[in-house]
Amino acid sequence: VQEDALRRFFAVIDNNRDRAMFLLMLRCGLRIGEVAALQLADLCLDEPHARLVVSGKGSRERAVYLSPQAERTLRAYLAERPAAHSEFVFLSYQLDGLSTTAIHKRLMRYRGQAGVTLTAHRLRHSFANDLLNADAPITSIQKLMGHRWLESTQTYVQANDRQVQADYFA
Repeated sequence: VQEDALRRFFAVIDNNRDRAMFLLMLRCGLRIGEVAALQLADLCLDEPHARLVVSGKGSRERAVYLSPQAERTLRAYLAERPAAHSEFVFLSYQLDGLSTTAIHKRLMRYRGQAGVTLTAHRLRHSFANDLLNADAPITSIQKLMGHRWLESTQTYVQANDRQVQADYFA
């Protein structure tokens, strides 16, 4: 995803809840369903490296570390999160968890306002690309993405293999 599209997308988001949800996809690689399912008990914000315990596909749990930007925004949202009986992190106006459909509708609204064509999965894909560009080992990316099979992670590598491109043009 081009930085300009991301900048325009985040510029139109007018509240901390939505900004935190989409930053968790972009900076932490969460799937839309993982954002929707996130519970207060899944937040480990008082550790030296703030993290989330995410229940991914097939009910497999993984640790997801928060980027400074995602942590700041999540903390800002939690500071203003309405008191509610619900244990979901992200609340609807009915003070219960947001559905994936509700989150997707928010995404569609913001991307329309920003004039960009982002998807939730594209935000997650950007997370993998950022790690690849930082030369993170593929096995670490696999764990952070919550992929059971390395082949799933390698689809991101094939879409962004700078070394192959460099070798080709050399």
